[in-house]
Amino acid sequence: MQISVKTRLGAVIAGGVLMLNGCSAGYLLKQGYGQASLLFQRESMEAARTDTRLSDEQRQRLDVVTGAKAYAIRTIGLKESASYDKVIVLDRSAVTYVVSGAPKDKLEPYLWHFPVVGAVPYKGFFDRSEAIAEQEGLKAKGFDTYLRGVAAFSLLGWIPDPLYSPLLKYEPPVLANTIIHELTHGTVFLKGASSFNEGFATFVGNQGGIGYMRERYGPDSAEARYAEGMVRDERKFTAFLQDLGAELRALYGSSRMSEEKLSAREKVFAEAQAQFALIPFETDHFAWFGKATLNNAFLMTLLTYQSNADRFEKVYDRLGRDLKAMVQFFRDQVAKQPDPEAYLDGWLKG
Repeated sequence: MQISVKTRLGAVIAGGVLMLNGCSAGYLLKQGYGQASLLFQRESMEAARTDTRLSDEQRQRLDVVTGAKAYAIRTIGLKESASYDKVIVLDRSAVTYVVSGAPKDKLEPYLWHFPVVGAVPYKGFFDRSEAIAEQEGLKAKGFDTYLRGVAAFSLLGWIPDPLYSPLLKYEPPVLANTIIHELTHGTVFLKGASSFNEGFATFVGNQGGIGYMRERYGPDSAEARYAEGMVRDERKFTAFLQDLGAELRALYGSSRMSEEKLSAREKVFAEAQAQFALIPFETDHFAWFGKATLNNAFLMTLLTYQSNADRFEKVYDRLGRDLKAMVQFFRDQVAKQPDPEAYLDGWLKG
């Protein structure tokens, strides 16, 4: 799970421009123009293989992308599409810039509301200065904020997703995981359920990424071992985050004065960083957390991607650890339920 990589900004734009309303109209039109400007820069995968704007290493990783897509369709049962058949080469490290917010004394996300996709816990911009302005506006209202660049996002089937060159900086295990994650959103998506969607895509990306690394490089390869270790590390990281979240929720829900809570949370954050340093990770995939400045907006972003991890693991086990059967089950049954989490709990008890 690489939080700087993934977001559903494209879905907000693609769906929203069809149903403009009120103050969101200007934002959606502007971001829609930014998206269209990028799409005009698309080139074929064949052309990208000889594009000198890409390094030799980046061009070699194009094969990882095409292979991961083919594996996802053939072996996992993800929806066949034209996504990642085109490439957009950029001279920057991020495609878009995403802002998240949260109250300083509550572990809950600030939500933006858009047509079609519903409520989402982030707002994205193609212009970094606009993202900074949005962030400063939230800060002025007293919210914690988190601004990050992203290297990929899904259009959820409205338009085939292109491959943005910043994504090619990632090693094959992370790159394949991300491609499968994004393709999952084009197969299973629940309106207004960001945490559920991200949690499911993260699970499929993790398991699918392992399977593809084993197939492409061999079950004992360094790439397969890294993918496996990364998923084991994610379980440790998820447990750590859940414990931290529980501690913060207990603090914020206590009868202490607001000023006391804000002071106490800084101690919790410092202790969390110390605890994180002691976790016996197998890979360096989560090393960035040790350098991060913690606040509620940052933590809520992380918790969004780890949502329902235990529940999904139980479903996977119940289905014989058959990822294709799991995707079909979620597409045909779970995605149609008004309360998918309650449905899964009932199904697991049945």
